[in-house]
Amino acid sequence: MKRAKRSTVWDHFDRKGEEVTCKICHTVLKYSSSTSTMQYHLRTKHPQASSDEWQQTLPSMLTGRRCDARRSEEITEPLMIQKQKLTSI
Repeated sequence: MKRAKRSTVWDHFDRKGEEVTCKICHTVLKYSSSTSTMQYHLRTKHPQASSDEWQQTLPSMLTGRRCDARRSEEITEPLMIQKQKLTSI
């Protein structure tokens, strides 16, 4: 059974075997099982094509991740301290 293409980077690449081709600049990249190289290519070579998409996919990356109240505070506290530092400048 073939795995579904879920990443939005596939909107910008065509796959042929173990290679993918950028639809924007026609650069050929190696592909094995990860979209990291394609994401890096879009981010560095075509930032206008990728900037909005990465923001939209962030919630989908976090879906299903849960943490208890203690862990939530551990994560939130440093962010709030940083925010206070930035707003006091």
